[in-house]
Amino acid sequence: MKTAPALLWCLLGCFAWFLCADAFSADRGLPPPSLSGEGPLVLSDGHLTHWLDRSGEASLAEALAVRAQGAFESLPGPLGLGYVDGVAWLYFEVDNLEAQDQFRLLEVRPPSLDRLTLYTQDGAGAWHRMGVQGDRIKLQEAAVPYRFPLFPLTLPSGRNAFLLAVESEGPLQGILTLWPESALQAQAHQDYLALGFRYGLVILFFSVNLVYLLLFRNTFFAVFVGYLLIIGLHWAAMDGLLGRYLLQDRSSWGHPLQLVLACLLTSASWAVFSAILGFRERYPGFYRVAWVGAGLGVFAALASLVGGYKVLAPLLQAYALLGFIPLVREIGRRWRLPGEERLMAGALAIYPLIFLAQIYEVLAVGSYSERSTHLLAASQICVMVIFNIGSGLRAQAYRRRILESERQARAAAQVQKAEKAREALRNSLIAALADAVEGPLALVQQSRQGLSAAAEADGGLGPREARRLSTLQSAADRLSLLLELTAERDRGGNLELQRDRMSLGELIFQTLLLLPEGERERIHQALPDQDFLFLRGDARLLSFALLNGLENAVRYSPRGAAVHLTAYAEIRNAMAGYALSIQNEGAPLLEDERERIFEKYTRGAAQGKTRGLGLGLFLVRRIVESHGGSVAFRPGLSEGVELVLWLPKGAP
Repeated sequence: MKTAPALLWCLLGCFAWFLCADAFSADRGLPPPSLSGEGPLVLSDGHLTHWLDRSGEASLAEALAVRAQGAFESLPGPLGLGYVDGVAWLYFEVDNLEAQDQFRLLEVRPPSLDRLTLYTQDGAGAWHRMGVQGDRIKLQEAAVPYRFPLFPLTLPSGRNAFLLAVESEGPLQGILTLWPESALQAQAHQDYLALGFRYGLVILFFSVNLVYLLLFRNTFFAVFVGYLLIIGLHWAAMDGLLGRYLLQDRSSWGHPLQLVLACLLTSASWAVFSAILGFRERYPGFYRVAWVGAGLGVFAALASLVGGYKVLAPLLQAYALLGFIPLVREIGRRWRLPGEERLMAGALAIYPLIFLAQIYEVLAVGSYSERSTHLLAASQICVMVIFNIGSGLRAQAYRRRILESERQARAAAQVQKAEKAREALRNSLIAALADAVEGPLALVQQSRQGLSAAAEADGGLGPREARRLSTLQSAADRLSLLLELTAERDRGGNLELQRDRMSLGELIFQTLLLLPEGERERIHQALPDQDFLFLRGDARLLSFALLNGLENAVRYSPRGAAVHLTAYAEIRNAMAGYALSIQNEGAPLLEDERERIFEKYTRGAAQGKTRGLGLGLFLVRRIVESHGGSVAFRPGLSEGVELVLWLPKGAP
C-alpha cells in the first residue's frame, strides 16, 4: 500500500538531484570562448555577465558606464532571472582565432522575448547597434526568417565584444548560441521534426477526444478538447510559429495572444485536473479551489492585455501548488484499486515531477538551460499524455456504461415482449373460453326460463324454489357479463353503458344479495339515513364492480373478520358524487402495489393460496372510470386495506 508514496518521493528526489546538477555544475568567470570547428557555441558556463536595469530606461551609454564601474555580475549559465521588471543587459566576448573573418548566426531562445537589441564594438572601441529582434518585432524586419530570433554576425579576427539588451513581459530568461550556418540548418531540421512529433500528438489526442465528445456528449471531453486546443496554440506561440504561420505576420496580435494563451492554459489545466481526479464527488473543498484557480487564469488572461502578466503569472504558479494535496490522496487511493485505476495512479505519480519542472523552468529557480527547456517540453507532453490516459479511461467507463444500459434495455424489451406474448395468450384463452362457455350458458338460461314458465303454469314456485331459481339467474347473468367484459373482442374493448337512474341504497342492497349468506353477514354497512341518493349509470356494471370489491375484501381478510362498507357524498374537482369505501382487516398493501394491482393479470403479494386470474380489480377500475369516476386504495394505512370507489352523481 505504500508503493505509491515511495514512488512519489523517489521521483521528487530525482528532481532535486537535477536541480543541484543544473545549478552547480557551471563554472564561473571563465575566459571568453573561442570559435573552433563547425559546431555551435553556447554562451554559458560563466561566459556572460549581466546588469539588471530595473527602470528599463537606461541607454547604451549608461549601460557602458555601469560596466566600466564593474557593476556587471557574472552569470553561472544562461540568463534566468525569472519574473522581474526592467531590462537585462548581457555582455559577452568571443575570440576569433582564425586569420580571416568568420560568419556566425547568434540564436536567442526562447522566442517569447519581447525585444532584443544587439550592440557590437568595432576595432576603434566605438559601439554600434547591429539589429533588433524579438516577439514584438515584425518578421519582415528580421534579417533571417526563423522561428527564434537570429542575428547574423561577421566576426573579424581577434576578440569581439557584444552587448545584448533583453526585454520581456514574461520571465527574463534566454539561451545564446553561435551557429555556423550549416550546423543551424541541421539543428533546425531536428527541431522541426521534434515539433512535428509534438503537434502530431496534440492533433491525435484532439481528434480522439473530439470523437469521444461526439459519441458520449459529456462535459469532461468538451473540457479536454478545449485544453488540447489551447495547449496547441500556446505551443505555437512559444515556438514562434503562431505569428509566422497563423497570424500572417501580425505581430501586434501575436504577443498579447501568447500571454493570454499561457494564462488560459492554467485555467484549462485546473478544469481537466479537477475532472480527472473527481474533485466534485471526492474533494468538494478542492473542487472550489480548482474553480478559483480557473477563474484566476481567466482574470490573468484579461489582465495580461493591460500589462499585468508579470505580476499575476507567479501567483498562478504558486496557487497551483494547492493541487498537490488532493493529488497525493488520489494517487494513494487509486493505487489500492486494481487494474486501470492503478495504471492511472502510476501516471499521476509523475505529475508532481512534471509540475515542479515547469515551475523550475518558468520561475527560474535555478539557471535557465537547454536541459530545463528539454525537460519543460517533455513534461508538457507527459502532462498531455496523462490527461489523455484519464480521458481514455473515462471513455472506456462510459462505453461500459452504455453497453450495460443497452443490455438492460434489450433485456427489458425481451421481458416486455414476453409479457405481451403471455397477455396475448391469456386473451386468446379467455376468448376461447368465452366461445366454449357461451353455448352451454345459453342452454342454462333457456332451461331456467323454461322452468320458470312451467312453474307458473303449475301454479307457481314455493319460496325456496323461487330463491334457488333467482340465484341461478343471477349467477348466469354474472357469468355472461364476465365473459363480455374479459373477451373484449367484438367492440374493441369499449363498454356500452346503460344510462339508468338508480338509488345508491338499492344498488348496494341488490349487490349484497349476490353474495353467499356467510359472506353477506360479515359486511357491516354504514349508509346515509336518507334513501334519496340517486345517480345515473349502468346498474348491471356498477353492481358487478361493487361485488368484486366486496368479494376481494372478504377473500383477503382473516377468517370471520368484518368488512366495513361505507357510503357518503363527496365533491371532487367541483363535481358532486358518492364515495363507496370498502375496508377490511387484511395485510396492508406494499407501496408499489397500490397502483400495479389494478393492471391486467396482476395480483397482490398477499394472494397466498387464493386462486384468480388478476382480472377482478382491472375490471373494477375499467367500469368505474368508464362512468367518469375513480378507484384507488387509500395510502398510509398501517393496518388493513381500504378500497374507495368514487362515482359522479350525473355519470356518465
